[in-house]
Amino acid sequence: PHDTLFPYTTLFRSGYKMQYGFTTKIKNNILNSIFSNNDIFEEKPLYVGLLIDEGQPDEVPVEISISDISGYSRAPVTFSDAYNGIIENNSQVLFPTAKSDWTINNEKIFAIGIFDSAEGDFADSCLVYLPLSEQESILIGETFSLNPNSIKLQLA
Repeated sequence: PHDTLFPYTTLFRSGYKMQYGFTTKIKNNILNSIFSNNDIFEEKPLYVGLLIDEGQPDEVPVEISISDISGYSRAPVTFSDAYNGIIENNSQVLFPTAKSDWTINNEKIFAIGIFDSAEGDFADSCLVYLPLSEQESILIGETFSLNPNSIKLQLA
């Protein structure tokens, strides 16, 4: 008989210590089911949004306001199929040119969010958010983009 195993426990057997978790196949299937547009899973559009730091520690990130006046909107993104539990964007993510400053009062874009809709509340449509390697300011006339393979999501 086997005891019930709980996540993050360690199994000891004949002096052998073994950590366990999801297999790479399961990790790939989970990532593909959420982020990848391929023949196995239903095609769904995904978008990248820009998140600003309002200087309030431990608060939910705030997205730049979607507006025709500023020109800001979430940018479409597509992902490759997962490999070894990792999935990456497979094309450039290009935001519209700013019609006004997107960052004001010393705000900085410090993270991006992956959303399942072009518009909508952060809490209802953000799937995951991750920090940028460098904080950014976007002023009138500037265009922000992310290179292919620059968004990397991994199940550990």
